[in-house]
Amino acid sequence: AEHRQQAVEIFDIIHDEPFEQIQNSFSVGPDGIYIVTNVGLYKLVFNERTKHIELDPKWAPTYAKDHLFYDNDRTVKPGHLNNGSGTTPTLIDDRFVAIVDNAPDHVNLNVFRQEDGTLVSKLPLFEAGAGAVENSVVAYGDHLIVGNTFGFVDPFIENPTAGGIARFDYDADKDTYVLRENWPAVGHFDGKTATPKLSTANGLFYVYHRDTELNGHHDWQLTAVDFHTGW
Repeated sequence: AEHRQQAVEIFDIIHDEPFEQIQNSFSVGPDGIYIVTNVGLYKLVFNERTKHIELDPKWAPTYAKDHLFYDNDRTVKPGHLNNGSGTTPTLIDDRFVAIVDNAPDHVNLNVFRQEDGTLVSKLPLFEAGAGAVENSVVAYGDHLIVGNTFGFVDPFIENPTAGGIARFDYDADKDTYVLRENWPAVGHFDGKTATPKLSTANGLFYVYHRDTELNGHHDWQLTAVDFHTGW
């Protein structure tokens, strides 16, 4: 309650806007609905007894730990639509849910348990001061892939963007996600727009980018990366 009150004061006094905004899609799991606002991540369930939709009672104690009201500097980073997380919650089997926050300097990949909302991993993404993620995290098995959209504001003009794609793998022994080094193996490239897609049928990770200059301008290119090798 204390943290929500602080958020109310911030939005009412500083930003003069409604308390919370939803600028992303929501995700539906077998046990609830996951919604991220520009303040926090929520899991809503249907109470069969009262016939009302409510916050999952198993998540309620977790809000006191600050994690679900994720780090947020209250700014609209270039590449974001509003002053909060740019990611639709990504459900990872029936275990975890992942979002990217809006922290100052380094944005972070945040992974929570679906059961009770406790934080599993909080991992800094990309270069300091040059990270923003407006697309959902891609999940497959024990693997997560995140694309950097920092600086991308208009598809019809040249956008100076930081770019970058990062992969994280779940370490069951440590119960956390760890960065997969040297992935992509082809080095840095700029996946700046459109949600990246992974084809599990052929093992290819697809992303649009605009990195190579052709005839004085940068053309959009469909790029496929081998999920296993990173080439």
